Amino acid sequence: MAVSCCATAGGAPEDIVFNARCIDNPTCRFTGEEIVVELELRNDGGESVQLPIRYLHRMGPRVQVMDNHSGKSTWLRTPHPDRSLVNELEALAPGQSIRMTRSVMP
Repeated sequence: MAVSCCATAGGAPEDIVFNARCIDNPTCRFTGEEIVVELELRNDGGESVQLPIRYLHRMGPRVQVMDNHSGKSTWLRTPHPDRSLVNELEALAPGQSIRMTRSVMP
């Protein structure tokens, strides 16, 4: 899962760790039912990192799905961005994380 973001004021981009998992579906195998994906952004650095947290929650993760049999892929739609939120930075303290979810519908 690809996420584009920023890290400023004391933290480096490598201090932010991204973890993705499927809720209630540990293999993330599509069986014709909705899949709920959770993305966690965690500050593994020693200093606070400034992130546009409200923007990230509003937009959610941008998800690309791929059919392993045909090789076809598509990007799931995301909400219309509110670009004003990009400049509203909030501190993510060391060890702190935020989580976002995204549903993948059949």
